[in-house]
Amino acid sequence: LGSRGEMLFALAISKLHGERPLFRPAFLGDKWPTADFIVELVDEGGMFFLVQVKTSTRGYTKSQNRLFLSAERDKLQALADAPVPTYLVGVDEPNERVYLTAIHGILAAGRSSISVRHSPQEHAVRERLYDEVKEFWRAVQTHRPWTASQFSEVDRELETDE
Repeated sequence: LGSRGEMLFALAISKLHGERPLFRPAFLGDKWPTADFIVELVDEGGMFFLVQVKTSTRGYTKSQNRLFLSAERDKLQALADAPVPTYLVGVDEPNERVYLTAIHGILAAGRSSISVRHSPQEHAVRERLYDEVKEFWRAVQTHRPWTASQFSEVDRELETDE
């Protein structure tokens, strides 16, 4: 069930915009405890976000505006603590519908449902997501928090073995 939900998310986020997609998802594998995917923005090298996917067969709330799912607080908090854009994705497996919500800040509890307002299967939602993530990384680039490394070869003479 989980693998199918992950595939449905990858398919949704990589839908074409014209001749190509806006996003390049990469599955991190089952060994990663916090995120299931790292998703890079096409044509914006180094700009990415993390995603945790939860697949559900439990249906919707009575008002039909939320999908039931199960997401543990500890895993969501680890995702929220990452200093990059992070999102929880809920997949309604029987209906092949995918929904997305941002995860950030301090979480008081896990999640038992997710809003159906934002589906990456919709063109406009993917465009807004692309713009949101791009805006985040542009702000980071403006502040340049990390500019040096003890492992850098930039501006140093390279030693030769003579």
